[in-house]
Amino acid sequence: MLSAAMARGKRRDSSVGSGALWSGINTLVMRVANVAIMVVAVRLVSPRDFGVFTAALVVGTIATSMSELGVASALIRRDLSVSELGPTVVTIAWVWSGSLAIMMVAGARPLADLLGAPDAETSIRVLALGVAASGFSAVPGALLARDFRQRSIFTAGALAFVPSSAVLVLLAFGGSGPLSFAWSKVVTAVVTGAVMLILGKQWVRPRFERRAFQFLLRFGVPLAAANVVGYALLNADFALVGHAMGPALLGVYSVAFSIASLAVSILSSALNSVAMPAFSNHAGASEGLRGSLRVWGSAVFFIGLPVCGFTSVFSREVVSVLYGHPWAAAGPVVAVLALYGVPMLFELMLSNLLVAIGRTGAALLVQCVWIVALSLGMLIGLNTMGLVGVGWAHVVVLLAVVIPVQVVLVRRLAPGVLQGLWQVTGRPLVGTCLAAISAFIVCIPVSVDWLRLSVGGVVGGVVYLGCTRPLWRDRLLSPRSKGNHRREVSDAPTRAQ
Repeated sequence: MLSAAMARGKRRDSSVGSGALWSGINTLVMRVANVAIMVVAVRLVSPRDFGVFTAALVVGTIATSMSELGVASALIRRDLSVSELGPTVVTIAWVWSGSLAIMMVAGARPLADLLGAPDAETSIRVLALGVAASGFSAVPGALLARDFRQRSIFTAGALAFVPSSAVLVLLAFGGSGPLSFAWSKVVTAVVTGAVMLILGKQWVRPRFERRAFQFLLRFGVPLAAANVVGYALLNADFALVGHAMGPALLGVYSVAFSIASLAVSILSSALNSVAMPAFSNHAGASEGLRGSLRVWGSAVFFIGLPVCGFTSVFSREVVSVLYGHPWAAAGPVVAVLALYGVPMLFELMLSNLLVAIGRTGAALLVQCVWIVALSLGMLIGLNTMGLVGVGWAHVVVLLAVVIPVQVVLVRRLAPGVLQGLWQVTGRPLVGTCLAAISAFIVCIPVSVDWLRLSVGGVVGGVVYLGCTRPLWRDRLLSPRSKGNHRREVSDAPTRAQ
């Protein structure tokens, strides 16, 4: 019995590791590909056109975040039954996503006016089709995530990338402006959902069961509300900038945010798709949760800190190389928003932990505190420092308000889980500071932007890897070396003591 339990644990850990790996590969490959296509498309449209699409995307993103009312997340939790909950989840997702799409079409005009971009009305109506499609793909995607089948999710995204990119570039080249981005999003949603359904090989038929419905509402509605508030947080700055400064500056801010978020998108995808089911494996076991949280925290700080630091120091060069001088105004905003990345990942990790242990109400409370504080902070920042002030509001509110509140809640609801987590931050933080300073000094005499990025990247990378050598060296040991190391430890108990 013990050996069988150990075997199940090894299979589970292997699935988590494989899921995290494929989630990282998925995000890395798709992000790089999307950036390449976006660079081409953005050069074909004006900042104003891109701002109009961004305004429409605010509506589409918030609607998509609640397209299945949060109930599909119940299927990601491995401690809950698919056969008992799945049919009702399908019913809720289909009905609710269709209803949201209809509401988007009906309210497109006033929503576009509210966001300061009346021309976004048609794009909002087009994006409504993607919202409806996302409801139909919610359950297939949740079941793949439940089984850590990130490879299949990667395949779905890769297959959707080709037609959506073709639509984007062809329409942008033809002068469709904001609609080129909107139709591309719809194609992505439809193709991704269809492929996930095929690869999942598990068709859940819609059915309504009262007991399941009651449980799902208790679980899903707070989570859906937290998602809505969360996505409202992620898009409140776009809405504020668009309403106060118009679509042209909104386009500049949107480009800045996309560049800054590129640095942490790989880890955020892994946290959203893999960390929550991994945490739920240890629900109720504080020791297991603490170990899992430490592993994810180590990855967040080790990878996220240097990338965010490099993006902040070389923000002007990154904007110039990717999008050209017409978008130069995004550089100072990128420098600030890059500092927002790692704290955001830490918050996301703790949010997934709260959901995994069934505390969706606590996750909602954090989001509500966040949006109130951020709204006030952005108003102050926008009026005093413009777009850069909006970026500083994100950083200050997250560090000074949101994370402290979240830490208090996690300590109360999962005592001891955060113990020792801070020990994994020191060396990556020091290494990032030294790498950033070294790269900046070496690049002072270099005037060409792409050369500054290349030289700075090499110098900073070498310095950072040198500073963090103890953290990555053991991970690169061969299996034989690891085995020898374990035997040495077992043969020397006095040293362990």
